[in-house]
Amino acid sequence: MSKFIVKILALCMAIVLCFCGCSLSKEEVKIEPMEPEKVNTFSFDFIGGTDVMPIGGFHGPGPEVWSRNGNTKPSTITDEVFSAFAECGINYLTYQEWSQVGTAKAEQYTDKLFKLGEKYGIACTIALGTAPIADVKTADESIKPYKKYKSFAAIHVMDEPSGPNYFVAPEREIAVTCEPYFKVLNELGYFGYCNLFPIYDFKQKQAYEEYLERYLSLCHPKVLMYDHYVFEQRNYATYFYNMSAIRSAAERYDIPWWQFIQAWTNTGYENVNEFEMAWNINTSLAYGAKGIQYFLAVQNTADVLVNHGGKDLSEAANRVGIVGAFGKKTRFWYYAKPVNDQIKAVDHVLMNSVNKGVLTNGSLGKAYLANAEHVIDGQSWRELKDFDGETMIGCFNYNGKSAFYVVNNSFEYAQKINLEFHDTYKLSVIQQTKESLVETDKLMLDMKAGEGVLVVIE
Repeated sequence: MSKFIVKILALCMAIVLCFCGCSLSKEEVKIEPMEPEKVNTFSFDFIGGTDVMPIGGFHGPGPEVWSRNGNTKPSTITDEVFSAFAECGINYLTYQEWSQVGTAKAEQYTDKLFKLGEKYGIACTIALGTAPIADVKTADESIKPYKKYKSFAAIHVMDEPSGPNYFVAPEREIAVTCEPYFKVLNELGYFGYCNLFPIYDFKQKQAYEEYLERYLSLCHPKVLMYDHYVFEQRNYATYFYNMSAIRSAAERYDIPWWQFIQAWTNTGYENVNEFEMAWNINTSLAYGAKGIQYFLAVQNTADVLVNHGGKDLSEAANRVGIVGAFGKKTRFWYYAKPVNDQIKAVDHVLMNSVNKGVLTNGSLGKAYLANAEHVIDGQSWRELKDFDGETMIGCFNYNGKSAFYVVNNSFEYAQKINLEFHDTYKLSVIQQTKESLVETDKLMLDMKAGEGVLVVIE
């Protein structure tokens, strides 16, 4: 047999083997159908129900409270402020600094608060104090006057109660300040608002997890929420551990969890910029949060008085909060709006999805998530074969379809992040509120620092 014929036969055999190998490879990555799962979610009917993610603001509008050096701090219970909240995407106010009930003046403020909430589509919480909700009959009578307002959504119970071994303060302990009132509100079917402490020190892990369990087992809230301000101490590993502990605790009780977002900075700490705020929100969404809250919604009185120094008071009155003490938009308003707009574009998916875990790539993610659960091994989940960059990806079961919330895990640098899929798929991609429909096996996302993009396998 000639050498030429031998070479031809060898080439043909190589082609056949390659074809067979490729066929086997495709069979090995066959994606099995995924059944829809029950989703633990919560939202208020007034803002659109469980398709709409609550975007809350803690410490909301208040009345005129002081005058200093000829400057009066005006009321922020105004059309201007509520319009600013609605434009920014805030749809829920969780707490007001002032006493809402008990005097004729306070009742006037309350009436205006709820009516403005109705006008601008913003749900509101009322603080009655503990005596009016101490038993079912008293609570039912105390709450009855506020049921006429469509925007009435919740009863404030407590902010940051203590545990027996965590932030110990007997007068603020969960069994004293929360349990009896949640029992009453749960029986009556009302949403009781309570937010828990964070953890910043790994040495307190056991005490913290006991604290979470005590609250959930005694109070049975509809949502688990907490306030870890990551840029106060910039301990990112603790931030992700805290999220992991909260998520695990919420999953044990089949309830969703909400994340607090930092819209303030202490004197002596670095300022939070727009990319850091976006990263804070988007990493929470990728990890499975079903709601967010900003602290502060409206700048608190103490801040504007303490920190104005030699500056003009009007300048100091725009230092923190989504809205400043004089009712004007702050830099945080402008930071929050584009991310809130993105949430509104993707929440119909995230609110109806079960988070199956997160994928991470790059040195930042490996360090950040070293102490967290819910991390999927490797670089692949279902249709997604591989990806690059400093990236975090939340993996979701969206009514039986795979969904990915892709986050630029750097809040310093923009990136081009490449996603590689096992096959060619039809994809829905929502970035900066715009939806694109593409059919491909490779997708390149040009992402700003801290940005989040939703990809759904159609």
